[in-house]
Amino acid sequence: MVQRRRSTFAVLTLTLAFMASVATAQQPPIPQQPPAAGIGGMPKVPTVELTDDSAKNAVDAYLTLREKYGDKVPPADKAQGLQEGTAAMADINAVLSAKGFDSPEDWQKTITSVAMAQGFLKKGDAADMDKKIAELEANEQVPEAYKQQLVGMLKSMRPSENNLKVVKDLMADPTYGEKLAEIEK
Repeated sequence: MVQRRRSTFAVLTLTLAFMASVATAQQPPIPQQPPAAGIGGMPKVPTVELTDDSAKNAVDAYLTLREKYGDKVPPADKAQGLQEGTAAMADINAVLSAKGFDSPEDWQKTITSVAMAQGFLKKGDAADMDKKIAELEANEQVPEAYKQQLVGMLKSMRPSENNLKVVKDLMADPTYGEKLAEIEK
């Protein structure tokens, strides 16, 4: 179980490294909008509804970028690394564009959605979480406002049924099942 958590964490860490490089390579800086508020003031993880093609393309792009850059993207925020970082960002954008993504942020939301659904499926959390939500909703001893907050938090952590189906199908596909296993390494 620790290995699975590390795997999902590794995917998200590499994704965030690419996104940080994108943000620092932008000239001039793009004003950032605050993330949509989640439950309890915590930012909600940005996800998208997956299609078979978008999930496959996100996985393919991830593996291509990992093969080219490993776990590090050349720095784009230091004077000596600016040229190297700018070239890397152009290459990253070209890879993502070739896979059908309009922007690195578009890809990041998609690969995050894949990773979350994969982790959820691997741990078998769907039935357990649904049971916990039902128990919490039926519990009359929990104040209603607190209950709604907890149920909302649990539901926000659960990938959509569509995303679970798309990733489950990918896991069953011999080619993409192997690629998803490669991402977990």
